Amino acid sequence: MAKVLITGASGYIGSHAAVSLRDRGHEVTATSRRITPGLVAALPGCHLEVLDVMDIPAGFQGKWDCILHTATTNDILSRDFEAGVALSVFGTRNILDLAKRCGVPHVVFLSTLQVYGAELSGVIDKNAAPDPVGDYGLNHEFGEQVCRLESKRSGLRTTVLRPANVYGCPVSRTVDRWSLVPTCFVREALAEGTITIRSSGRQRRDFVSLRQVSEACAAVIEASGEGYSVHNIATGLTHGIIEAARWTADAFERAGLSRPEVRVLGEEPREGNVFEVKSSITAPPIEGSVEAEMLREITRLISFFQTTGPEPPTLT
Repeated sequence: MAKVLITGASGYIGSHAAVSLRDRGHEVTATSRRITPGLVAALPGCHLEVLDVMDIPAGFQGKWDCILHTATTNDILSRDFEAGVALSVFGTRNILDLAKRCGVPHVVFLSTLQVYGAELSGVIDKNAAPDPVGDYGLNHEFGEQVCRLESKRSGLRTTVLRPANVYGCPVSRTVDRWSLVPTCFVREALAEGTITIRSSGRQRRDFVSLRQVSEACAAVIEASGEGYSVHNIATGLTHGIIEAARWTADAFERAGLSRPEVRVLGEEPREGNVFEVKSSITAPPIEGSVEAEMLREITRLISFFQTTGPEPPTLT
């Protein structure tokens, strides 16, 4: 059993990783800038602490075996270039300093596959050169380099995880990731009876579930190692956005609900991008099929939104 500190535990991946690590028997300290009643209810069995990675008090101390740093920049924050760079560089630097101050031997940094680019092509392995085309990918590359430098300078073990397109039912209603596929499809289908794709839907993605990402986090936390390392979290399989939309419609029909109409409004791209991402730590999808795992998560999302309502929460 490891003692794990998680930053960003109110986020999409951080909250799921906290629950998953707890269920595997690890002692989890989950941190967030705000501890809400909803977060407390979502993470039973975890010790919750308030922590802003941009301003870590000198008195914040603990004995942990690993820090899982998921309080990294998202696509929304990255629209503010200054704020995105600050979190990626200074926030990550602060976490590394915390690890050294507390004698934590291992820091895991949650990055993104978008450090390789947006519309990928060819074979992508962990040794492929980063080539971000937007601020979101660039911010994560900055954070990765901060980790790499620290490993070279002090010997602190740092591990970078680059997940592909993550999907799945969130742990908490306050997790604000409602624009992700297929979550956005489920919300629209419940509210409007339709699923709208504003492109051709031929863009291909490597979809990985929250379960697979959390298990990859656990795998590197539970494994021995040293220095700086990088891992992709991906299935090596690709599917079109249009396929995810049709699977969503299938899930509604299987649940005894009206099948939503899939509307395709665009013609571009004319062809889907062809690529394959190599990963050595990604758990296989259930039944060996991305479709089967996504159908399960879509079914859970339908139930989730039927209970809570399809509109995003207003956070105060």
